[in-house]
Amino acid sequence: MLCLLFLPLFLPFLLLRVLIKTAVALVMLPIAFLVAAVVFMSVAFAVSIAILAPLVPFAIVAAGIWLIIKVVSPRPPAVTHF
Repeated sequence: MLCLLFLPLFLPFLLLRVLIKTAVALVMLPIAFLVAAVVFMSVAFAVSIAILAPLVPFAIVAAGIWLIIKVVSPRPPAVTHF
């Protein structure tokens, strides 16, 4: 019964607390989402580099074979007019 007596005195402070928490959440949540996105993208980049880095020698060999085939294979002269 005593708490009902002090409820009108406590209610403004409770509302102020809710408003402050809401304001802080509205400011902090976008920053937290931005940090989470940066962390996620950096982890995704690191994982992709960890997967693709061992394949670089094969890519260099494949590019070299493609270049040799492109240089050695005979091509007809390009038609520049119709």
